[in-house]
Amino acid sequence: MTGFLHRNWGKIIIFLVMLGALGFFFLAPLTWRQSLSEFIYSKTQGIYQPLARGTHSATQWTSQQTDFILRQKVLNDEVVNLQKENAYLVKQLHEFQFQVKDLNRYRHLLGLKEKLPHITVAAEVIAVAPSNYYMTLILNKGTLQKVIRNQVVLDNDGVIGRILEASPRTSKVLLIADQRSAVAVMVERTGSRAILEGMGNGLCKLTLEEPSAQIKAGDKIYTSGIGGIFPKGLYVGHVDLIKRDKRSGWAILVRVRPAADNYSIQEALVIIHPNYPPVTVTPDDES
Repeated sequence: MTGFLHRNWGKIIIFLVMLGALGFFFLAPLTWRQSLSEFIYSKTQGIYQPLARGTHSATQWTSQQTDFILRQKVLNDEVVNLQKENAYLVKQLHEFQFQVKDLNRYRHLLGLKEKLPHITVAAEVIAVAPSNYYMTLILNKGTLQKVIRNQVVLDNDGVIGRILEASPRTSKVLLIADQRSAVAVMVERTGSRAILEGMGNGLCKLTLEEPSAQIKAGDKIYTSGIGGIFPKGLYVGHVDLIKRDKRSGWAILVRVRPAADNYSIQEALVIIHPNYPPVTVTPDDES
């Protein structure tokens, strides 16, 4: 018993104090109990109210921050959607602009087709022959459309070249800037005849029949009709560089820039000469 009291004397004292306080509370007069209750309530409120206000403020701040984060997420999602929509609209705009350019080229090509006195066939460039030395294009029209060798090819700007090979459904065009090309031409301003030869770099050189003939930069060059391939009067290009002999003053190099850009041709007209006989395609020709 003594050991039990020794081990638990503190708990016993607290129990006795609490028991005494309860006895005093219930045995004390009513006015004392009311005063004590009011005192305990006021002290409790003094502690609880600051805690309640702090808790309310913290809850309100947390709610505001949560709303702010949610609004930011919504705004970020809207920005992402607007960026995607803008990218789509930009892509659509570029496609529309390309379509407008294509329509303008087709319209100009149709206008050229109506002006030419020759029967023509419209064709599209479907490939560029892979070569560092030769300049050729592949068209999507061939002998089935009466396209045959040596027919003239041109676009809205001027002469492109002539048909080098033709199969039933495609044909190869030798551009006038190709080193193998030679075209009989004349200078519009003076009427001087010359031979236009390709230089292989997108440009041509002019060899005048008469070295002393007058020529100057900017002179326009047209086909002369001599040779039987290129009809007379088709625009070829203009002179953009002249190198002269220091003693005689004669032109030793006359460079011509073709009217048709060899590197951006997309559509063309093939002149079908009415005096060409129908083409009979044999297996050897197809191969």
